[in-house]
Amino acid sequence: PTPTRSARTARSSCSQCSPGTFGAEANATTCSGCPPGRYSDQEGLSEGTQCTACPAGRSWNGTGAVNVEDCTACESGFFAAAPASVQCAPCDRGTFAKEKGQDRCDQCTADRENTF
Repeated sequence: PTPTRSARTARSSCSQCSPGTFGAEANATTCSGCPPGRYSDQEGLSEGTQCTACPAGRSWNGTGAVNVEDCTACESGFFAAAPASVQCAPCDRGTFAKEKGQDRCDQCTADRENTF
């Protein structure tokens, strides 16, 4: 697809939407930020769905992320099972996530419990 462009100062030219943004309409005067749960390090995107999904185990609830590092790794005790997560979820009772950035919680063994 042809890169989306937006109007620049004095309307003398158009420039591609910068990384972390996209332009969904022709003749746009501004570009929109990549939606929550997504990022882009590329210029000239024309749809928010072209922004890359944050990987499982990470989340992003803002707009305009420009790289995967903007997607925050879930803290220990939390997880994000699906790509493009907007927030990390806490592990249920009887489960745990020991490390940061987990995409699932592990079951406590029979001789242990998690009652938080």
